[in-house]
Amino acid sequence: MKIALPLLIVIFVTDLLMPFGVALGLLYCVCIFLTIRESRKKILLVAVLATLCTLIKLAVYFDIETEYYVLWNRAITILTLWLTTIIAIRFRLLHDRQRLVAEIERNAKETEQFIYIASHDLSEPLRTVKGMAKLLETRYAEVLGSEGKQFLDYIDNSTDRMNSLIVSLLEYGRLGKKSRLETVDLQKVLGEVTQDLLLIIEETGAAISSSKLPLVKGYHDELRVLFQNLITNAIRFRKPGSTPQITISAEHIPEGWQFSVSDNGIGIPQDQLEKIFTIFKRLHSRDEYEGTGIGLAHCRKIVELHHGKIWAKSAAGKGSTFYFTIPNP
Repeated sequence: MKIALPLLIVIFVTDLLMPFGVALGLLYCVCIFLTIRESRKKILLVAVLATLCTLIKLAVYFDIETEYYVLWNRAITILTLWLTTIIAIRFRLLHDRQRLVAEIERNAKETEQFIYIASHDLSEPLRTVKGMAKLLETRYAEVLGSEGKQFLDYIDNSTDRMNSLIVSLLEYGRLGKKSRLETVDLQKVLGEVTQDLLLIIEETGAAISSSKLPLVKGYHDELRVLFQNLITNAIRFRKPGSTPQITISAEHIPEGWQFSVSDNGIGIPQDQLEKIFTIFKRLHSRDEYEGTGIGLAHCRKIVELHHGKIWAKSAAGKGSTFYFTIPNP
């Protein structure tokens, strides 16, 4: 702006002194390009001032004898000014977008590094505590007695839970970082997940039914985690004494595919449906139901990685249905 405005004034004064037919107004485009790294408001301000300067001479000196080519000259000048303005603004938007993307990538990298370092630094003392507890149990079992053994078991269980949280947090930070976009057969993914969960499925007698799942463009490992987390939750949060019934379906929509995972479990209160996707959000104590409180946050991040949406419909005691979309690429 420090150069553009004085130059604009010089061009304006020179234009007033020049004959009508000289297309000196096109030099105003230089003023616009000089503001290309300024804000959009400043670019527009220079464009408006340049347009006014172009029209002022026409308004002051115009008479009936003015040739029509002069009018065309000024009209073409103004058109060129605004085409230049559009180009400058688009360039500015592109520059802002590139800067924002670079900043997001830098922040994501810093976050991943922080999570990795924090996880490593937290894991080391946990392993030490767990090892010392085992050593105490081995060497001083008779001295500690049954009450001391209970305390050591509590320490052991607590360190296991903390380690599980650290691992989950590390996995959360790494989601999508090293994955490759590919065509994923979700029917095959579901088969892999049920095979991984075979032990808990057999222990609980869970029945899993599914419609034919499609091929989608996505990240294989992340989609596998998505289905595994939703199915695991459906089994884990079952009603006491009941057999989990899980239904998975896919529906083609104009934007892509919409999936649902339904269960007959304990359900979710209506006022908690928006909060359950928050990291570390738990609706039940660990004594009631196991878990780290990261599973559904994982699911949301995976779906958002695919530019989709995830939500739930449920009521306490009436089971839950989780929906998510995967748009067309």
